[in-house]
Amino acid sequence: MRTSRAPSTLIAFVLMLVVSLIFSTAMPVRADEADAVKELIGRWYSELRKGRLGEKSDVWTLLAPGGMIEPSHRCYDPEIPQPRMLKMRGPAYSHLLAVRSQKFTHEIESLEVERTLARINVWERGWIYAWAAKSTYENAAGATFILEKRDGQDWKILLYASRSSAVRPQDRDDPMPDLSPKDATRPLE
Repeated sequence: MRTSRAPSTLIAFVLMLVVSLIFSTAMPVRADEADAVKELIGRWYSELRKGRLGEKSDVWTLLAPGGMIEPSHRCYDPEIPQPRMLKMRGPAYSHLLAVRSQKFTHEIESLEVERTLARINVWERGWIYAWAAKSTYENAAGATFILEKRDGQDWKILLYASRSSAVRPQDRDDPMPDLSPKDATRPLE
């Protein structure tokens, strides 16, 4: 049976549109709220990187109930037994740049915070060593976070959408970082 990604993509688009309308009359960002949001974004990327290194990653704990990771990865309830496939597969979200790349950085480009909602645009950069070409390649992505804060709780991620992008000319590295393995007789793991 073939499933369509259209419903989840449509939901994400409508959610981003509604949040954009809310933020069209945004108030100034309070410093303490901005710091809490930045700390959550930093924790998100460090948890994703942990999964890449084979450590236990607590990415799920950063998502709000019903949170979505586009494209079409919904937040599973951690209290119910998970399907065997989810427990046995490799790192969570292996399609994301933060997980795929050997070296990764992120930069917050815009931050809009209301009382209970926040929208953050992040520029992601990752470098991957291609064994066959014996060369390092740079990848980039633009990510959007929609955060939610419920009464008496911390900020949680309601939506994370990351789309691959061309590397901007001002961000190109020349020369590229050397990510070649120390033992050149075997490929990277």
